[in-house]
Amino acid sequence: MMSTIRNALGRVDDPTLNDDIVSLGLVGDIEIDGDTVHVPLALGAPHSPAETQITEDVRAAVREEGYESSLSVEIN
Repeated sequence: MMSTIRNALGRVDDPTLNDDIVSLGLVGDIEIDGDTVHVPLALGAPHSPAETQITEDVRAAVREEGYESSLSVEIN
């Protein structure tokens, strides 16, 4: 299950860094509680267009795997 979610997140790109968010180390420890997935993200610029796009793409990727996503965005 966890590897399925991580693989799905590997298809989400950071548009400013031109690589996927997993390879870039932006995804923290994923937690699954029933049908909800908690995905902590470490993003650099709060409220930037890239952050908005990434969070939307993460939600979509997790939903495609049959889960609802609860996102916790951690800004570094």
